[in-house]
Amino acid sequence: MRLETLAAMSALISLAACASPAQTSTQGKVSLYVSAGSHQCQGGGQTAGQVRQRLQQAGIEVLQATCGHDGRIYASVCGGPDGRIIIVDVPAAKEAAARSLGFAPLAGLPDATKRPCA
Repeated sequence: MRLETLAAMSALISLAACASPAQTSTQGKVSLYVSAGSHQCQGGGQTAGQVRQRLQQAGIEVLQATCGHDGRIYASVCGGPDGRIIIVDVPAAKEAAARSLGFAPLAGLPDATKRPCA
């Protein structure tokens, strides 16, 4: 029975060694968001591409960047907030650096949704 245990452990170690870099690099990611800075009736704000570029210039790898809505309800008034956000996935090791740039955990917006960037 001891030989079976060693064989099972050996198989597990072999499988772990075969994990591709793509699998291991995405396991430690975190989803963050920042306001797009746009307003009702006016639009404007920043794009997902601009946010990606800002993070990359700060040395933070962006695994994915997309648009979304914060899930909150806003009164319809020109010039008021529209709830648009930019959602990014970054390596967990870079979360503190991204947060220092004004990003917050997406988990803090339980009703947020991803939307196609317009």
